[in-house]
Amino acid sequence: MKRRIVLIKGSGYKSGKDTAAAFIANELHRGRPRLILKGMFAYTVKKLAESLTQMKMIDLNTPEQEHYIRYPFSNPTPDFSQIQKETYLTLWGMTLGRMLQLLATEGMRNHFDKDIHVKAEAIRINNLVDEYAEGAKDITVIISDWRFPNEEQISDYLIGDWDVHLVEVSRDTSDVDAGSWVGDNTGRDMMHESESYEMNSGHEISNNGSLLELAEACSQFVKLIK
Repeated sequence: MKRRIVLIKGSGYKSGKDTAAAFIANELHRGRPRLILKGMFAYTVKKLAESLTQMKMIDLNTPEQEHYIRYPFSNPTPDFSQIQKETYLTLWGMTLGRMLQLLATEGMRNHFDKDIHVKAEAIRINNLVDEYAEGAKDITVIISDWRFPNEEQISDYLIGDWDVHLVEVSRDTSDVDAGSWVGDNTGRDMMHESESYEMNSGHEISNNGSLLELAEACSQFVKLIK
């Protein structure tokens, strides 16, 4: 069975990494059936944030969501929207985005186990493969919140042999673009280590043009990994 995992890192405010993930998934489906699963390193901490705030993740694969693009993943893909992440939580004195940074990096990664989110997501992916992979000859897991170098070793915790492909989606942005995210430590810090780690991506995709150009760049990447 062919197994591949695609890790996508975004550079620049609203880089388009999730849109690129959708384009890559769609392109992989083109021409032959493949099992494509949606992964998320931050899934565990987002579930914790749901419990703390009672703000529920939503299904972004609906026509009502902004920039709707069909997500051909076999597993449900709920997530917090950008609007939710920018929501100020009065009880906690910060935005949801800032809470996620503090819980995931300062809380779990830096003070418990730097691989905690990698191990947790590997367990979840192993379970998803057990649930969905019967009869599949080709499995791809796409994770579009790759932020740290140690996440590249997720295959060490996955069952079976996996090919890991690294992608960086970059978009030129200005301080004005990211202004609502920084300032008084209550909003998401765009200079936070989870946003600014320098890594070798392996394959670079520019998102400074149109959606059509981004789709074509993702198509070219898929040709390299098929």
